[in-house]
Amino acid sequence: MTNFLKYVVRFLRRWFVIDIFLKKRFLKKRYKTEIDFLQKKIRPSSERKSIVFFTMHKTASCYVGDVIKKIAWSDGLLALDFTAYFFDLIKESEGLNRIAKDKSIFVQNGCFFGPFRRFYEPFRDNIDKYDIILMLRDPRDVLVSQYYSFSFKHRFPIVASYKELKKEKEKRKLIADMGVDNYVLHCLDSGSLDIYREYADVLLGRDNVLFLRYEDMYDNFDLWLSSISDFFDFSDESVLEDIKKRHNEKRFDLRRGAKQVLKGDYKEKLRGDTIKKLNEECEDVLKIFGFSK
Repeated sequence: MTNFLKYVVRFLRRWFVIDIFLKKRFLKKRYKTEIDFLQKKIRPSSERKSIVFFTMHKTASCYVGDVIKKIAWSDGLLALDFTAYFFDLIKESEGLNRIAKDKSIFVQNGCFFGPFRRFYEPFRDNIDKYDIILMLRDPRDVLVSQYYSFSFKHRFPIVASYKELKKEKEKRKLIADMGVDNYVLHCLDSGSLDIYREYADVLLGRDNVLFLRYEDMYDNFDLWLSSISDFFDFSDESVLEDIKKRHNEKRFDLRRGAKQVLKGDYKEKLRGDTIKKLNEECEDVLKIFGFSK
């Protein structure tokens, strides 16, 4: 290796170290509430029952989480998104599994926890002690949307080394190379629908659970938002009007083609034999949650 190449390598290594350092500082600022809460530097002050938001990938989970967060903040709650925090540290499963053992974290008053994209065990034994929102989307559209997101669009964790980024890109290529039909069939074989079935077993039918559909949010956002505010007995019209205004701006961007939100998109993306298999496998889930066949 020439002296020039050695210099370039050293420069890149130093820059990468600096880059990671700056990103970690950014994370400390972005997730200050989560970090301080886990370190027990802050505790909730509100006596209001804590809110938990359960959902799935590709169900506008981040956006809906932000809507609920705005209501929670206005109601004096601490908003804690541990999934996003550990994802950006590239320790999502490890981090969530670790804090699940600490019962003092998931307090029953004064916090908004979420979004969680599958049922999370710390809440099982005290499920009636929280106010819960469960929002789901037609699983057929979810699986198709996951393929395009996980292979092309989904953002990388903020703190990721070169090696970790390379590994993530390899995973994306594997998914992309499968093609959407094979990916959907693979997900069915891997038990993806079990997330829906567990939600049905644990959450549906409880008085403290509000079930919402992704499709209803886009059909009539005002009615969808009203169901949330009524469930939480939240009446600050200035906050609700601001949420509506921001949604209308976002919807305009979506209409310009930034994102696919159409119902039944799987019918346009999949082969006939895949659709037939998908409908058969999803039949019980579609019926339980009231999605159209």
